[in-house]
Amino acid sequence: GSTPRSAGRTAARVEAEGHATVAEWDLAAGKNVLWRTALPGLAHSSPVVWGGRLFLTTAVRKAGAAELDVRASVGESLGDEGEHLFQVLCLDRADGKVLWTRTAFDGTPRFTRHPKASFAIPTPATDGEHVLAFFGTEGLFCYDPGGKLLWQKYLGELDAGSIKAPASWGFAASPVLHEGVVYVQCDVLKQSFVTALKASDGTELWRTPRDEVPTFSVPTVDVRAGRSQLVCNGFKHIGGYDLATGKELWKLEGGGDVPVP
Repeated sequence: GSTPRSAGRTAARVEAEGHATVAEWDLAAGKNVLWRTALPGLAHSSPVVWGGRLFLTTAVRKAGAAELDVRASVGESLGDEGEHLFQVLCLDRADGKVLWTRTAFDGTPRFTRHPKASFAIPTPATDGEHVLAFFGTEGLFCYDPGGKLLWQKYLGELDAGSIKAPASWGFAASPVLHEGVVYVQCDVLKQSFVTALKASDGTELWRTPRDEVPTFSVPTVDVRAGRSQLVCNGFKHIGGYDLATGKELWKLEGGGDVPVP
């Protein structure tokens, strides 16, 4: 049903019956907390769950812990923070136990980060057979659920810095897995593109240039009768690309500033 709130407006009411929902948590007391696991490093990526396993990424600074500064301005950027370990972790969904940790990259990142950001921003993707972790310039890495590295791919220098100030914001676009294909949107300062790779071995199926500046969006797969496409949001335009060939199907200009969704 709907209840009038003001002239010309209604509020929809939605109910889901049969599922009691927890509404209170207390970490210190352990109330409604199944488990809690300490993790190394700094990350903005989200965990993903498949079956009984949880996969996530992190970036561990070798010389002292990396810190966030939520008060930093848009134009700020950190200097060289030294060597890092870019890692992929697998946890048991039932008890939070770390089942395995793999270091995808060991060294000094090509680009610095913003004080509010981290080097592990893209969220991993999995289809139960492949676990994809993307660290921007440092590479795209594919593991099996047991932690075996299947392949890795270097996609070039992906500088997702500000176009208005000499600041590095950090690469953020997450990979998308669909029917054995990995799709990655790389909107950066130079030579932006969107690409599709075989999940089995990393072979590039197609790569389409994009006339774009840095954005931080994740592409959306849209499959329907008569058309299967990848939709990419951008600063200059939103574009639809054929899933099989990468051909641009349509373009909508006049979007928003620094798109993230």
